[in-house]
Amino acid sequence: MTKHEYCSLETLEGIEKAERLKQDGWIITNSTPFSVTMIECEHDNTEYIPYESDTNVQENYICLDCGINLPLPEEDVDEQIKEHTVRT
Repeated sequence: MTKHEYCSLETLEGIEKAERLKQDGWIITNSTPFSVTMIECEHDNTEYIPYESDTNVQENYICLDCGINLPLPEEDVDEQIKEHTVRT
């Protein structure tokens, strides 16, 4: 679930609200000299993009809701052991 907040930068209250949201991990998605739109995203809708050498597409893991790049998920060691056991 993604939550959106609008903050006016023309008032002290709006500036403080934007600073508080940023400290809480919210992401700025749109800004003008007078306002910012921020989102809080739980990153439930993600997509893994594998490396493709022929098109030079880099490996990536993104949130489809907010559009930010996420840290690549670490492969589970138990899953690696299972895959190795199945192959041999």
